[in-house]
Amino acid sequence: MVDDFGKYLKSEREMRGIPLEEIAESTKIQMCFLEALETNYYEAIPGEIFVRGFVHSYAKAIGADIEGILSEFDQTIGCIRKDKFLKEERDKNETYLRSLKFYRLMSVIAVILILGCVSFGVSNLFGVLDQESISSSEFTKNSSSDKAKKNDPILAEPLDEEKSIASSNISLGVVNTVSANSSAPFKKIGVAKKTEKQKDMEVVSKNDTTEGIESKNNSISMGALELTIRVKQESWFHLVIDGGSEKDFILPQGTGKTFRGESKFKITVGNSQGVQLALNGRILNLPKSENNVLRDFLIEPGNTG
Repeated sequence: MVDDFGKYLKSEREMRGIPLEEIAESTKIQMCFLEALETNYYEAIPGEIFVRGFVHSYAKAIGADIEGILSEFDQTIGCIRKDKFLKEERDKNETYLRSLKFYRLMSVIAVILILGCVSFGVSNLFGVLDQESISSSEFTKNSSSDKAKKNDPILAEPLDEEKSIASSNISLGVVNTVSANSSAPFKKIGVAKKTEKQKDMEVVSKNDTTEGIESKNNSISMGALELTIRVKQESWFHLVIDGGSEKDFILPQGTGKTFRGESKFKITVGNSQGVQLALNGRILNLPKSENNVLRDFLIEPGNTG
């Protein structure tokens, strides 16, 4: 049994004269992970269960005895770190369950708030419609009253006695203005009511136009790519989005994750048999891979399988 497993790996590689870059190129394992193996810095590797897989690929790349190196790993590193790994996984699962309960509670609260807002909006809408109906009734009533006064011969023309009194008043220098202005207030009131009604109708028309424009703008889709990952067994991933942003992560069994990009994705998957990928809702056919590791799989609109 070796004392320092990292130094043991490095010595096996240097003895064969193989640079670390060549191993990274052949195994598609990032340089930082290979350096972590040779320095015993396993915390930098994404997921304890993949450390053994990296050691297997490393030994194969340098042409060493794979079973011998794995045996040395189990004796010096594997048994010691196994308990720590199991504890970390339990902590992760507990944190995930707590987060799930919190999100469910927030979803229920959000639904209650939305229903309250909708109920309040509907009640206000009915109140506005009732007020519009009352205003329309008043306008119709005033218009009918004005029309009745115009068509009523008794109100339109003064009686003979009123004519004679008016004539006598004129002859005495008294001007009678009551009968001449008796119907004016009704006409002014009717015009005022009609003007307010027209303003209300103009406001409603403007609101309808604004709502139509907003509805049209909201219907414009963004057109971005959406990659959905679901795992049946715990897996690790290295994802490159649009040739720029890189992400390393692990998904526990039965979970998933969604990423968005503009043109393409390139992904490396450990434990690919337990992984399902979908682009914009369409499930992708994954090619068979060596050691159950799918490397540099290109995903773009023209390559959906």
